[in-house]
Amino acid sequence: MKARFEKLYRTYRDAVYNYLYYMCREEELAKDLAQETFLKIFQGMRRFRGDCSEKTWCLTIARNTFLSYARKKRAVFYRTLYE
Repeated sequence: MKARFEKLYRTYRDAVYNYLYYMCREEELAKDLAQETFLKIFQGMRRFRGDCSEKTWCLTIARNTFLSYARKKRAVFYRTLYE
């Protein structure tokens, strides 16, 4: 499993980072979200069934990671706005 993850990482790290950078337009945030994305990829590798390509799967996890971050950021913003 380690070798498979390393192959996925080498193959898709640039695509995942570039996608996240496109979404957030912040270099350091994109790096952090990419790291979180690959942690989720590693944790979910056993559940990958091959219904889609590996790239699609990785980018979907990246998208969901970004959306999760954005929801948390928005919640904090509104919480501080109304306190």
